[in-house]
Amino acid sequence: MTTIYKYFFIGVIGLVILTVFLLSSGVVNPSWNPFLPHISSAFVQDSLSALTEIKKMRINGFLEMNFQNMQYISEQSLSPQKVNLFLQFNHLIDYLSPEQRKNATDIKADLKIDDMPLSLAVEMIGAQNVLYLKINELPEYLPLGIEVEKLTNQWFLVDPLKLGLSSQATSTIERSKQINNAFLQEVQKIISAKDLFYVKRYVGQETIDNTKTKHYVVSLRPKEVKELLPELFNIFSKYANASEMNNYKQDFEKTRQSVMQNFDQIWKEINGIDFDLWITIDNPVVKKIKIAKKIDNNSLNGELNFSDFNKGFVIEIPQQYTPIENIFPPEWLGEITTSTLPLLESEP
Repeated sequence: MTTIYKYFFIGVIGLVILTVFLLSSGVVNPSWNPFLPHISSAFVQDSLSALTEIKKMRINGFLEMNFQNMQYISEQSLSPQKVNLFLQFNHLIDYLSPEQRKNATDIKADLKIDDMPLSLAVEMIGAQNVLYLKINELPEYLPLGIEVEKLTNQWFLVDPLKLGLSSQATSTIERSKQINNAFLQEVQKIISAKDLFYVKRYVGQETIDNTKTKHYVVSLRPKEVKELLPELFNIFSKYANASEMNNYKQDFEKTRQSVMQNFDQIWKEINGIDFDLWITIDNPVVKKIKIAKKIDNNSLNGELNFSDFNKGFVIEIPQQYTPIENIFPPEWLGEITTSTLPLLESEP
């Protein structure tokens, strides 16, 4: 089994973990004794889903991946010998006011493929169906046809209503919301029916950001994961962009079949999937998630931190910006915006 398949597998599982708290609705307050030797799967899932009840918070973390002697899926492509990725991010959400929902993200990514380095740093602010984008760092040799200096260190306004016909853009936004809601409901339904987690070990109490937490090592149940994967594959293919699925349908089916046929072997080779979870003692909610995995000479490390729950930080909207259609042709941007949405299966 190739390394790329193993990490694809872990990536799918990581998506499952994140989807649980992103998609679960409502918070159950279980009767829970922290000194019991066995903590229920429901408690873990409820602590994750409790994050969805917090309307204002900060999420920051990192993802680091190191691959060596990669075996690429495609026989037509040359494989790089070494790939290193380090991604840092800081994300703020402020959804206290339904009419003035805002979020802000800054991302720094450093990618090295063999001896070729690539770096990207961007800031994004979303508010009232528009996006403000600032590129702080960009590889100079990207084939964009535009000088890098014209794209960096200034704010751009990305307004869907100005990237094509107004009526088309409006219907596109609404259609996107409908599709996303339908997708989330289906994923939520199948995940909520699974008993995915079990607590492998209680590590002890720790204080994070002046908040008392309990630290656990949590594992995924292989039987439940094996039953869940084909259902997730079906939903992803159903809601994927139609044109992209036509281009990659064969590779997608090949990957799906390989993962399902070799599930037991993959699970054994990666020695299961564990992650560390820090849960606050008062009003249990996840404070921190950490995963570290090494396969052969390859490694994956990641961390998510949740803080500033309902605190008084302010997301400031840029006052000076350039409409992005002043840099890129509006018809080109509109084409991208309106052609990348998935179609529901019921549509012709």
